[in-house]
Amino acid sequence: MQISLLNCVKKQGSRKTRNGLKMMSLWKQFRKLISSFSFLLILSILIFTIIHTTENKSKKHLKSIRVQMVGDEAKFFIPERRLVHLDLKGGPPKISFFQDLFPLIRLAGGTDLLIEWEDMFPYTGVLANASSKVAYTVQEVKIILELAEKSNLSVIPLVQTFGHLEHLLKIKGKISS
Repeated sequence: MQISLLNCVKKQGSRKTRNGLKMMSLWKQFRKLISSFSFLLILSILIFTIIHTTENKSKKHLKSIRVQMVGDEAKFFIPERRLVHLDLKGGPPKISFFQDLFPLIRLAGGTDLLIEWEDMFPYTGVLANASSKVAYTVQEVKIILELAEKSNLSVIPLVQTFGHLEHLLKIKGKISS
């Protein structure tokens, strides 16, 4: 008799607990809903403020840009050549990255690549020590140049001058023979 009475009490207690959990989960869901609504409201106010501010700045900015009027159409100055500077020192990107990047640069209006090789260039001969251990191979450099050509991008190698040859200071051993 006692066992069945204890089982009944446990069952009633578990029902209360389940109902309590249901009420608690409903309260949590309600709080989540309110916080989500608050977040969306704040986000929409922020977006509205940014758009409104940007429109005002754009109008002010347009007044300061030189605009040439051709009939009823406004012509803005767009440079003939638009260079993208690629700084390859440190950790060089993989060739597959350039396969995706160069067409994107061209699509965005880029016309030329200014490539800063520094220690990623595969120097040979007297300057062989100037190349990094992870430098591109001669074959990889050819592939990079071919990919640029396929994307109709001219390549301008950035040649460092004496004030910017600090990567040579890392070289152990002699540079000259």
